[in-house]
Amino acid sequence: MTYDANSGISTIQYNSLNLPDVIQFTEGHQNKYTYDAAGQKLNVTNYTLKSAVNVPQGTISAIPSNANDYTKVTTDYIGNMIYENGTLKEILLPEGYWQNGTYYYYLKDHLGNNRVVINSSGTIIEKSHYYPSGMRFQESTSNSVALPFRYGGKELESMNGLNQYDFVARRRFASIPVTTSIDPLCEKYYWISPYAWCANNPVNLVDPDGRNWIENIKTKEVIWKDEYTEKNVPEGYKYIGAEYNGITIINYHNAGNYSLRVDIVYKDPKNGDMSYNWVQTIERDNSGKPFVDYESETKAGKENYPYYQDKYENANSKNVNGYDIKYHDWLTHEKNGNGSFKENGSFKAELSLIGYPAGIVQGSKMSSSDAGISGKNVYIPKFTLTYGFSVKNGVMTINPIKVVSPSPFQMQTIKQIP
Repeated sequence: MTYDANSGISTIQYNSLNLPDVIQFTEGHQNKYTYDAAGQKLNVTNYTLKSAVNVPQGTISAIPSNANDYTKVTTDYIGNMIYENGTLKEILLPEGYWQNGTYYYYLKDHLGNNRVVINSSGTIIEKSHYYPSGMRFQESTSNSVALPFRYGGKELESMNGLNQYDFVARRRFASIPVTTSIDPLCEKYYWISPYAWCANNPVNLVDPDGRNWIENIKTKEVIWKDEYTEKNVPEGYKYIGAEYNGITIINYHNAGNYSLRVDIVYKDPKNGDMSYNWVQTIERDNSGKPFVDYESETKAGKENYPYYQDKYENANSKNVNGYDIKYHDWLTHEKNGNGSFKENGSFKAELSLIGYPAGIVQGSKMSSSDAGISGKNVYIPKFTLTYGFSVKNGVMTINPIKVVSPSPFQMQTIKQIP
């Protein structure tokens, strides 16, 4: 987007990372931005003219030479600290922020939206209710001491009437689920508009910034977590990016009622003509059996076996000329006999993608030559991931996704595929 008449923006000038350098408003106001080499926002300078002028579309107007003709506000982002006009304004914290000697905390919904802001004494400072589009309800309240970090937990920039959320990799409007620039990863999702937000499904999906694989430098363990970015990598790890060996995590978050939403896309780097099955086992530490199918789909005579599950939308999926293979899971916490959720317990899912040449009939064993393992006729996992969550005293904690070697139990499950 290079201009927006609805928002009174005459021109948007972008840098090489497709991030706005200058936003010029038709009345002469300007928002100017400074970033580091990775695209992390470092500074915003807002100029608000005291007397409006008319700036034609496609042009950048010079700021008046007389400082009395405008108001200038500078905001610097230094780590987790925010300075306004050179004075410390807030310190951002994992569950809230500090401001003028007081701690404030966020209460969030299942999508990570900040719904309530409370101070250290428990007093409600601000409430936000959202339409699926992200626009706030009229009944929402506002307070000057509440930071404008709301929808998706991201900052709302409203200076000079901008009203856009900064989601790091790109921006989106506050009232409609549309972005101002294309998705940096749009070539991976060619069936979705590059300007769409969360695949046009913002009720179930989130987009923190979409670049989250890291690797342990010593052990080579590869893990994914939505808070990892190029600027936020734990000590001893290196940043990989959005994709690892063809695997991209689209969605991984608390879906409410002690359940976990998972969406994964795999693209075969070799672009081969292959067929695939997803194979999953679930471990529950408080169940009578070590591994069970969480949807309780039993097989007659095999109640004591670890069950495997072919996801209905993925069974025998074919990767022809590099088409993406998609996986969706909704991992749900175990319930008591009365239908209420148990207060304690953990769920660990182990997921493998099984690939074999498309010419082989589904359900048949690979020959030793197809399998690539001398003397064995087995399915070969292209990769295996673990993910899950734990619940303790009613509090749910989500575990990071890890790339692992299949466990013996997972291999036993794979071998049971008829």
